[in-house]
Amino acid sequence: MLHKSVTAAILLLSCWQVSAVLTSDNTPLGPEVGHFAVEENGKKCLLLDIAATFHIQYEKADNTTGKVSYTLPIDSTVSAGTCSSLIGAKSDISLGFFTGYPKFGVHMEFERNFVSLHRTFWLSSLKIYYT
Repeated sequence: MLHKSVTAAILLLSCWQVSAVLTSDNTPLGPEVGHFAVEENGKKCLLLDIAATFHIQYEKADNTTGKVSYTLPIDSTVSAGTCSSLIGAKSDISLGFFTGYPKFGVHMEFERNFVSLHRTFWLSSLKIYYT
């Protein structure tokens, strides 16, 4: 089950630059930033720099609610992706993570702004999957 706060957290990360906060021994408090790219025809066409923590609520077998939190691993792999520069067309990227669990990851879709002639995109969909 996807917890609603995950979508909000990703939207905030994609809209504003987040500055890192360091502890007294210069270690970051938040997750590390991962750098990912989708390539088509040998050229990078979608670049994604992201640091995210996911908070997932789920129902246990005894009908109680459990919660697990984990950060997006920076060594995640791009398992799929497409690019589009057309207005109304979507670009997407899928990141697979946690070695040994090939069907565990996150899928994000981006759409181009209809109003602006600038090449700006926004996050239109985020899905965390485990099959």
